[in-house]
Amino acid sequence: ASAALTALAIPRGPLDDDEAAALTRYRRTMAAIGELFETDHHLLALDPAPEALALGPAARVATILPDASPLASVRRSITAVGHTGPAPTDLAPASARFTPLGRMQRPPLDGPVDRRARPERL
Repeated sequence: ASAALTALAIPRGPLDDDEAAALTRYRRTMAAIGELFETDHHLLALDPAPEALALGPAARVATILPDASPLASVRRSITAVGHTGPAPTDLAPASARFTPLGRMQRPPLDGPVDRRARPERL
């Protein structure tokens, strides 16, 4: 099954120096407090006993939590939730988009339809 999933993987695009540094900091922090599951395409970090919400960089990174309590401080800012099974509507405001995993970006936002501007570097 793992080989089949790897065959379907879409490579992460190139990271600039700031993004790579942020990913390295996040990886080291999460390795010290939890477990990492990483491929060339993504990084999942398990925080088994969160004391604060550790947000990773926008580089195909996700933090796995044992429960939703660390989200309370940012709940009103959540705009999208990926899920399996029934939508966990108690995690985010009613205005959030609840989407089954694997269907969140249709079409993908990292292709020719992406009209987001890159932030200016200082």
